[in-house]
Amino acid sequence: MASHKNSLLVVEDEEATRALITTYFRNEGFMVTACEDGMSARLEISSREFDVVLMDVNLPDDDGFEVLREVRANYPATPVIMVTSRSTEIDTVLGLELGADDYVAKPFSLPELRARVRTVLRRATEKQSGNDSAGPVRLGKWLVDLTRREITEDDGNMVRVTRGEFDLLSALLKYRGAPVSRDFLLDVVSANSADTSDRTVDTLISRIRAKLREHHNDTLIIETVRGIGYRLIDVTRNQDKGA
Repeated sequence: MASHKNSLLVVEDEEATRALITTYFRNEGFMVTACEDGMSARLEISSREFDVVLMDVNLPDDDGFEVLREVRANYPATPVIMVTSRSTEIDTVLGLELGADDYVAKPFSLPELRARVRTVLRRATEKQSGNDSAGPVRLGKWLVDLTRREITEDDGNMVRVTRGEFDLLSALLKYRGAPVSRDFLLDVVSANSADTSDRTVDTLISRIRAKLREHHNDTLIIETVRGIGYRLIDVTRNQDKGA
């Protein structure tokens, strides 16, 4: 039986960059379609399904954010990663608020881009199978049970967390590998508590980090994304690579 090849749409106006990305991902086993402008991207997306779309923000005939907005309105399940040289904080936040699954700034390494694509693919697969809605989720040396709202180590020891801490960690797990805005996380926490402030998210993040470090030295699973919020590092994948 032939193995499934993930389909990738590359929307990039720079010919050299477009060719480089296309060749790299084809060598990685992807079925790649490439186009150079917004009109072509719209035609491709409307004519077939793609597993992931890599969308440049600066297109010759359009704004990549506008194309993203249309994709989200008409094809909400299609994962989109924005790729751009406009690495300002405002652009990054705008892309994420419009529904981008991740945001990569140029210059980038191709292995990094591949890692981002595979992370987005895994999240999309988990959503389709319902694995992100309930049940235990592996997070490095911890097992997070979303139904029982418990965090345990491999040896069975339980990590004690508050309701707010667990809500925050669950939200980061849902978007594992992608940056999550501080405002979104504050909304998550505020849904179950009226006693919140601008510093609530930062305080809860510090407490989660401290509690997990208590159990495993200096393991850091939540990194700060400057100007945006936080990202949950895929420590399971990193451990597998180092094994």
